Amino acid sequence: MTIRRDDALFEMTMPAVGEAPVSIDWRRDRALSPAQIDRTKAVTLDVFDTLIFRRCGDHKALHARVAAEAVRQGVFADAADASWYPDIRMSGEAAAKRSLRAGAGDMTIEAIYQALPASLGDLDRLLAIEWAMERSQVVANPFLHDLLQELAGRNTPVLLISDMYWGEARLQQLLNHAGIGRELYQEILVSCDREGSKSDGRLFDIALRLLQLPDAAEVVHIGDNAHADVAIPNSRGFRTVHYIAGLRHRQWQERETILQVASPGQRSAVRRVAAQMRPAVPIDDGFWFETGATLLGPVVDGLARWILADCEKKGIRRIAPIMREGAIFGRVLARYAAAADLDVDIEPIYLSRQALYLPTLERFDAAHLRSFAGSSVYRTLDHLLARYLVEDIPDRLRPFLGHTVVDLFGTPMGTEGSVFDAIAALLLAPESVRRIEAAAREQRRLLLEYLQNRWAGCDRVATVDFGANGTMNLALHDLPGVGDHWQLEHYLLYGTSTLAAKRAQGMSARVFTPIDEAGLRLATGINRSPLFLELLLNGVEATTLRYRRDAAGKAVPVTEVPITDPTQQDRMRAAHRGIDAYVDLAMALAPFDASDRPDPDAARHALGLLHRMVHLPTKEDAARLGSLLYDYNDEGMTRPIVDDIGRETVAGLRGIGQPYLVKMASLARRALVQWPEGILTQQDSETVLGLHLGANFDFGHGLICRLLIAQLTAVGEKSVILCAAGGDGGMGPTFIAMAAEAGIAIDGYMDYFPDRMQGDFHSIQIVAPSTIADQPTTAYAIVSAGYGAALEAGLRSHLSGRTDVRYYRSV
Repeated sequence: MTIRRDDALFEMTMPAVGEAPVSIDWRRDRALSPAQIDRTKAVTLDVFDTLIFRRCGDHKALHARVAAEAVRQGVFADAADASWYPDIRMSGEAAAKRSLRAGAGDMTIEAIYQALPASLGDLDRLLAIEWAMERSQVVANPFLHDLLQELAGRNTPVLLISDMYWGEARLQQLLNHAGIGRELYQEILVSCDREGSKSDGRLFDIALRLLQLPDAAEVVHIGDNAHADVAIPNSRGFRTVHYIAGLRHRQWQERETILQVASPGQRSAVRRVAAQMRPAVPIDDGFWFETGATLLGPVVDGLARWILADCEKKGIRRIAPIMREGAIFGRVLARYAAAADLDVDIEPIYLSRQALYLPTLERFDAAHLRSFAGSSVYRTLDHLLARYLVEDIPDRLRPFLGHTVVDLFGTPMGTEGSVFDAIAALLLAPESVRRIEAAAREQRRLLLEYLQNRWAGCDRVATVDFGANGTMNLALHDLPGVGDHWQLEHYLLYGTSTLAAKRAQGMSARVFTPIDEAGLRLATGINRSPLFLELLLNGVEATTLRYRRDAAGKAVPVTEVPITDPTQQDRMRAAHRGIDAYVDLAMALAPFDASDRPDPDAARHALGLLHRMVHLPTKEDAARLGSLLYDYNDEGMTRPIVDDIGRETVAGLRGIGQPYLVKMASLARRALVQWPEGILTQQDSETVLGLHLGANFDFGHGLICRLLIAQLTAVGEKSVILCAAGGDGGMGPTFIAMAAEAGIAIDGYMDYFPDRMQGDFHSIQIVAPSTIADQPTTAYAIVSAGYGAALEAGLRSHLSGRTDVRYYRSV
């Protein structure tokens, strides 16, 4: 079959520049150095994944969308081929590249489709769908759009350079569609239209001739590919900017890939831009800003869009985010509602489990006391007595203040039985019961009056909560008098199977994250250790203790800030600034429309991000998140999430063997071990990571490199010469990135194909086999699945007679 290049779809109509793209001061981009940019005489700039992003993610995500649209249009001869299409499409691209004539720059899009099997279906229509999908997905990088505008104002020449199958005319259309007009650059150089590519260096030679500059060092090239955008232009004398996200974000993404939980969906470009943002906070708070911007931001953004769209569809006009996380949820909901001009009132409501306890208490007796006292492993005697408004504590109970109530059930106390028996005798005395039940009735009246003041004129109200089990939502649902005034719809970020039982009791609840078998399994795991997630979403907001009347006689909440540590408050504020920064980007790059179809990937992506944070932290995650102070279940046991009690408990389990370590630590009493993965990662950053890698059926470069790095770390090697094969096509780049994370220095790089290498490799000196014996480093890391044995044999030959050399091979 012949693919027609002159298809009418591709006629050069040269549409006007699209909607004005977002611009953000380029100096806020972590990859760009003002000192380097300000002194340059010209700039060359990579296009895809640098100047423009695809909203949906990478090329694989694009091809998946093409397949879905092709199914809708009936393009495939067999609809079942849609599942295979992304792989078939990539195979066609590889085949087209192999068939290139000598000296040609790159394959064209027509050549790729020519290489696809004719039996697939109507390939012309499939190509048309890909072009339409490509145009629909491109979005300008707001940092680099701002840079282009400034460079144009300075009259600094800019050339765009791309190794790409879309030709220069089409690429210009894509840039126009993204809002990048022709006035912002001088020319586009695309490999499929030129006799050369970035990868072979000839596009850079062409660029230098066009710029007519005597010295390549006067040009800065900006791009994301370590080989084509850094090593090659460096070898030509260009100064370069490796345009990649920061190390933290790359580590987080690697772990998301290992867990196979991250599907970025329609706002992949938003997260990519957020990862480039230089934190506008003190350097010590950068971690917290990035956590908010690239981990929690997508979660809060997706939740807000989903809630508003659902409430609009149902005609719900009052939304009440529940404090404390109601502060951030309410702020984001209000911003989107205003941007979409929705007729909805959003006002946070002060509620908590503690504040709802007395209002929902109708009868206080021995059975209720025993059930409530044992319902929390954190509840101390102090807080149990305070919950029942006991001020005069008997002397015989004072020695047990600070002890958890569950531990007092079996603690003997002379002739009175257990300590808990003495507590029950105090609280179940007739006068105590009357006082407690009277206080419950008064708190019920105050709470209902407070709700009536806030929800006056509403018959339907949507509440918004962090979620999990829906305990507080059910308590509100069951509160006498609530059902007489309002129909409540409860929206939760995530939910466990426990929530289903509460729905069976008549409570109406919607959950953002998936509630299928896989989703509930992940949610249950998150619920096991949600402490830092709650803290990060709560920020510095006050929790609700109870209700009272103010000087004017109006029912108002009584609140307090549980954690007043100023350092922690600064961290939480930085996290919320990060969330707000992500929402700023999302509102601009992916505008919200309540009538749009929900993003099917947003909820799974949110669940995946939360799951990764809990179950596969980096060493920095474990240290920083584990150091947060937490008021355990608002019961007064304030201590770090990872503390000596947890460490000692987990240390006692190490004899059972590593495969069972995380599971056994997770089964430990929650009052002792709140975040087992955090504790284990603090003690040995490879323990939890290694277990997940071992369970993952990924046998690619990442696993092989990690095994070798673990071997080097175990014997204490601090620096090595790296030996691999195939340059950027081999395992070298993966090993380099992972070695940097592990603190292993790479003193040189030797490739099995030395004739292909020149200059340096990822800023590492290239060592020729003929000079290997002259290197002072004596440890050699050999990372190659196919050429490992040959590399080692060559090294031993060149280093024969040396007794101080150590060889480490991956496989």
